[in-house]
Amino acid sequence: MANFYTTDFNYELLRTQLEILRANFTPNQTSVKITDVTEFFKAMTPVQRELLSEVCQLFQLLLVIQPATNAVSSEMSFSAL
Repeated sequence: MANFYTTDFNYELLRTQLEILRANFTPNQTSVKITDVTEFFKAMTPVQRELLSEVCQLFQLLLVIQPATNAVSSEMSFSAL
């Protein structure tokens, strides 16, 4: 993905924002589901989302490219942001 979207992301900023995102989930969680991240973003104000703009953009992209079997839930999740 990084090779295809080279100009779409600021990768240093994305790396930093992913660390911030990770800090918002408990350390003992072995995995974070897409629904967890969706709920996290839904609870944020637009200003808060702007602070994680690169992560939001990446997450929206991931929701769009999910397997076709999840297409309906992806569209609903994408709309919720």
